[in-house]
Amino acid sequence: MPDFNRNIDIFIPDGAPVDTALPRTTDMCVGAHPDDIEIMCYHAIAECMNHEHRWFCGVTVTDGAGSARYGKFDGLSSEELADKRAAEQKSAAKLGQYGAQILMGCTSNEVKTRDSACTSAIAGLIAKCAPSVVYTHNLADTHDTHVAVALRVIDAIRQLDPAHRPKRLIGLECWRGLDWVCGDERITFDSSRDPDLAGSLISSHETQLAAGRRFDLAALGRRQANAVFSPDLRADAIESAILGVDMTPLIIDDRLDPRDYARELISRLEADVISRIGRFSF
Repeated sequence: MPDFNRNIDIFIPDGAPVDTALPRTTDMCVGAHPDDIEIMCYHAIAECMNHEHRWFCGVTVTDGAGSARYGKFDGLSSEELADKRAAEQKSAAKLGQYGAQILMGCTSNEVKTRDSACTSAIAGLIAKCAPSVVYTHNLADTHDTHVAVALRVIDAIRQLDPAHRPKRLIGLECWRGLDWVCGDERITFDSSRDPDLAGSLISSHETQLAAGRRFDLAALGRRQANAVFSPDLRADAIESAILGVDMTPLIIDDRLDPRDYARELISRLEADVISRIGRFSF
């Protein structure tokens, strides 16, 4: 089993022993920063709540110490900000009744280095939790650290024996939406359940809302827009949707280059746009 012997903070909201809490995981989301999980993976959080056989585990890779400071948080040191953001992430985990919330405390620079200890640590956590599905950032995200985390997750899963890998790897929208992805490659997740909870989970991250950047309203608005404008759904089918892409091929075929996977997604968008224009050109 890959090693995850580093200073990892494991928070179990219901107080279960770690050796009991981690293996019960069915749904894991690996996010770059505190608040990413709540922005991009609400559908899985809501589905696991009060479910007899499903447990959600959040993994936050970086400490978020490098984010901008605003308002009453303006004077915080990097260490103080990291502590505050960790406390906010734990509050969200408690509110969402996560089976576990893991704070790895990596730096962004560590995550951006392919052979860093972060990769082995993620592999160790996935091996310990043995989730059926892992969610993470999509490879077309506009935030460098988000993309780096997605790549580290792919690298980590590839360290595992194929028989012990998750059944699915899903990339979710965070800083770039996925409404451009064509046809069956786009996965629509119903995130309509309990909109008050959906907003409260993101609002738990007070440090990120202090500048007036309403991530909570933006995330909820995008989910509503996904549902209304989806070509795959009736306008009244669901009220809120999170979009994802199936990145499972990247953990089935270790030879598949993530760049080639992303290039194919983009190529199919190009073909779709050009074909539609061509059908109506004179």
